[in-house]
Amino acid sequence: MAPSKHLILLRHAHRDVSDRRLDNGLSERGIKQAHRVAQILSERVRALGLPITILTSPKLRCQETVQELGERLSIPVIIDQSLDERSESEDSDTFNQRLESWIDKLKSSQEIVVAASHGDILPELLFKLTGVHSEIGKSGWAHLSPKGSSWVIADFVQKVDEIAT
Repeated sequence: MAPSKHLILLRHAHRDVSDRRLDNGLSERGIKQAHRVAQILSERVRALGLPITILTSPKLRCQETVQELGERLSIPVIIDQSLDERSESEDSDTFNQRLESWIDKLKSSQEIVVAASHGDILPELLFKLTGVHSEIGKSGWAHLSPKGSSWVIADFVQKVDEIAT
């Protein structure tokens, strides 16, 4: 029997770095990556046959990464402040508390949750859920499924660019 919930931790695609101080969107490369992410993940999550929720950091690059995925699945993309980058004023305790709270909300889920976020958030979530230390490259993801009271990595893609077309 397939698990009744899944979590896909998705890192945003390549961003426009013309001014890193701005909340700029995706670069041309990132737009292509986001398109490929939507192609692949829309097929994979549909095949699981469960309700789907797409959550994203409020940052434009994350929203743009999952926009096409939401369109392909005909579902809205929901902005979740908990998935935002760690701010300079956020101490370690507050940061960890935010992540733990987000994980607690996930526990009651019986669906597929795609969570688009950043390179500082996703490795922490991955470790807290699986005990695995790993970075996730831009446009990459970790697909987790529950096993008992913990989570296991069902699929890991470092960057969507690495998947053959």
